[in-house]
Amino acid sequence: MRSFANQFIDTVEDSVIEMGYVIAYTIDDFYLAQRAVNDSNRDPSRTVEILPNRELEEERIIFEAGQDSIISDVQMILAEHQLIYDRDLGQIVGMPEQDYVTPRPQRRKLQVIFRSKQQPPWRMPSGEYAKTVEINIPDVKQGLTWQQLKSVIRHFTWGKHRVTAYLDNGRQMRVHAVSYGEGERQIRDLIALSTANIQRISHGTIATDHPDSSKRVIPQTVYPAYAKLVIGDVTIDGRLRSKTKQTVRVNLWTNIEPNPPVDLS
Repeated sequence: MRSFANQFIDTVEDSVIEMGYVIAYTIDDFYLAQRAVNDSNRDPSRTVEILPNRELEEERIIFEAGQDSIISDVQMILAEHQLIYDRDLGQIVGMPEQDYVTPRPQRRKLQVIFRSKQQPPWRMPSGEYAKTVEINIPDVKQGLTWQQLKSVIRHFTWGKHRVTAYLDNGRQMRVHAVSYGEGERQIRDLIALSTANIQRISHGTIATDHPDSSKRVIPQTVYPAYAKLVIGDVTIDGRLRSKTKQTVRVNLWTNIEPNPPVDLS
């Protein structure tokens, strides 16, 4: 009887231990199954590469996120790209302050923007923004075409030599170039787009020893980026009627003529 009782007790203990193992394994299997179900219900990770403009392969945007969130992000980026495309968001130009604070009223002016990079995006391989140079052509002719602008507006080397042309309409044109000769050539080419004529030309230089290295004049080749026709609300006798202005922009960095043609009349 004693032997039977001992064996019965040992058998019961082994059965209880084995039952505990079974329950523990069952719980673990249930937990892993539930976690697998939850993981399968989550948003799968997606990587999307966006090329907003097919002509500019360098301008790429890469996203990596869940599928639900990345759809909204892509829609937002495309909407913002359409909103700010071909718009001026601010720029720094090397022109005298008085030309912008108290400009003379004029009916038609062509702003030509040059960059130290031939095409967008306007960032250099180092990550810095490409240098921006602006030349203003007052009293620009009517009816100019994209081909005429491309044939006259060409790249040049920006530098410390300032060339100023005094025109017969009382206004001025100014170019900073690597030499006086190149500055004069640039002015004489661009004045062909204006109804004004050059009366005289003066020369000067700008400082090159500025303590801030970012403001020192280092010669750089700049290329036509775009031109912007600014039409002011000015009377025939030159009085400013209102501050309302109309602007028409045309890209010059591309070799493909805009379709439909840009109206610069």
